[in-house]
Amino acid sequence: MYIIVNWFSEPNISFRRNPLNSAMAAPDRILPYERRKVLYRFLPNFDTILSLHQAEAIAHSILPYTNRLSPNFTLHDVNHSIRVIEYINQIIEATKEEKDFTDSEIIALYISGWLHDIGMIKGRDMHAMASAIMIEKLEKNWLMLRHLSMPVEEIVKHHSHCTSADIEKLKTKIRIDGKDFNLRRACAILRLADESDMTLDRAPPAVDFLLKDDFDDKAKLNWGANQSIKSIDYIPDDNVILIQVSSIKSAFNLLMKFNIELTNMKGFISEEFACRELQIQDPTGRQIRFPTHPK
Repeated sequence: MYIIVNWFSEPNISFRRNPLNSAMAAPDRILPYERRKVLYRFLPNFDTILSLHQAEAIAHSILPYTNRLSPNFTLHDVNHSIRVIEYINQIIEATKEEKDFTDSEIIALYISGWLHDIGMIKGRDMHAMASAIMIEKLEKNWLMLRHLSMPVEEIVKHHSHCTSADIEKLKTKIRIDGKDFNLRRACAILRLADESDMTLDRAPPAVDFLLKDDFDDKAKLNWGANQSIKSIDYIPDDNVILIQVSSIKSAFNLLMKFNIELTNMKGFISEEFACRELQIQDPTGRQIRFPTHPK
């Protein structure tokens, strides 16, 4: 079964009545050109894609407020979204099928990377669904996404608080611009990219020092685990995801959680997905491999 999604012409929306335009006009709401060129490296024409600019502007406007109702949780800020998009790029490269991704799939993934956590301004619980609802509201009021509204909402909706069985149910193929859009693959890529951002960047030591007395026990463990993970890199040539840690013991629970997510998502991403196991390295140079289970 196919759903045919047509390309709509550019909407005639008043500049004055569309706050997205004024947000885009603010220089601090858009990354510098050279930085964006690297971030959107799978889209040579990125600078002509209006919906991508709008998503970036919205993220810069909303994400600074996401942790106000969830102070125990690690940061869900603009920098988190940027890192998620960087991991999306690494995951696409690790599929060894870069040419199989259409421009529409790449644009939808980048926009989802920017907007997947905007629902956090209403709280942590069910924030993925809240983000999808907010994206739908943006689309209805300002026609921001047009032909990509349905896949972006679904990708964002499935990035958290759902199981691999929920993604399995997304069997309908979508036709966009005359090409197949692999919705399940896109959902899995965002999930894995989001889980990949678990380094100390999510839990800055200075913030931890000032707030740790107010953290609950679970938050203290989570912040400690994030601070123990120094870097994560997808290395397709070695068939591993290299994770450098300062303490395997402190990071262990978070590493196990990530390993489970990798096991669950890799089959949706690609049968040729190169990075199929974790390689953990501590400061002494000791290495431990976490093989994932067959799916």
